[in-house]
Amino acid sequence: MIGLICCAGELSNKDLFEEYYSKSDYRISVDGGAKYFIKYDKDFDIAIGDFDSINLQDKKYIEEKQKISEVYNTKKDFTDFEAAVNILIKKNCKTIYCFGATGTRLDHTISNLIYSKKCFDLGVELVFLSDNNIIRFLGKSTECTMRYDYISIVVLSNDGMTVKLKGFEYDSEHLEVDYSSTITISNKIISKKGYIELLNGYGLLIDSRD
Repeated sequence: MIGLICCAGELSNKDLFEEYYSKSDYRISVDGGAKYFIKYDKDFDIAIGDFDSINLQDKKYIEEKQKISEVYNTKKDFTDFEAAVNILIKKNCKTIYCFGATGTRLDHTISNLIYSKKCFDLGVELVFLSDNNIIRFLGKSTECTMRYDYISIVVLSNDGMTVKLKGFEYDSEHLEVDYSSTITISNKIISKKGYIELLNGYGLLIDSRD
């Protein structure tokens, strides 16, 4: 099963949304994220949230469609994003596409990205998609392609990371990267695919553009 979450953050690339929408099996509108389903004329299975970031017209629409399944209090000890992810995990989704989960609210953006570590430990991959970034958790060796302009690795593990890089502009047979180092920022794939052999540590793999 593949899940899709749409939150209220940044999203204007209709083609990107439709591409991954077609790959998903179960879709959740999170609070103000309903605006994108409505704008792009796409159906969703349920709507959840405390509905503090949705306009009245969109909320009326999803109420009329009887899509609202969970209404949370604005004063709670979890985010709407976390709630949506946990619903999809219970539905046995192993991959979850996340739209509108990054944006101007850096507190939400950072917490959402870090939450991907917990999901990875549960065997679930979160893929954050936006107009300028595609982000996923890097916790094991992987092949990757470059959709945008740069490939970067942000180290999250306190003890740093050790990787082998093949197929990149800056290849390495044995690269030790300290926590908070910027050495793995703004690389490029120069072959059809790049290969990252992760020897230890974990972080975020980011495909980005200006």
